[in-house]
Amino acid sequence: MATPLFGLLPAGYPVITTPTQTPSPTSFLYAFPPTRPFSHIAVFFLPDVPRDDRTAAAIYLITPPSPGQAEPNHKFLGGIGQGKDSAIFKLGPAGAAAGGGGAGGNGAGGNVVIGVSLEPADAVAAKIMELFVRVGCWFLLLRWCGISSSRWHGRPGGGGAVEGV
Repeated sequence: MATPLFGLLPAGYPVITTPTQTPSPTSFLYAFPPTRPFSHIAVFFLPDVPRDDRTAAAIYLITPPSPGQAEPNHKFLGGIGQGKDSAIFKLGPAGAAAGGGGAGGNGAGGNVVIGVSLEPADAVAAKIMELFVRVGCWFLLLRWCGISSSRWHGRPGGGGAVEGV
């Protein structure tokens, strides 16, 4: 087996480094049995594993197909990459990721499934920006872009301006 690239740490579980499935050389699935509820998961690159700086890892929560759908649902949670080697993601309320519905839901066979996909860094960055805009986290988007709140005048959608840009 190839060298593991990622570590996943669901709250209350030991670190997982071996994917349950590897559908392709750039896609990794990690299934967690619903034995203990958890609502947060940390995902990180393992140290000393060589990787291409032009790629990043997109993290997805995979849930069963909706009625009438053939394919499972994929919810983009965020990403890790150059300069951000780890992140913590909230899956839903406590217990939701243990097969009781909610954001964690019942994955394949009742498992919680996290997908990690190596993608071009620009594509992952665009998905993160889209996520920030969709959930209304403008202050996080500005901070992620390196713009301090003292340089922002106004508010998003309200005709604000950024000094020095």
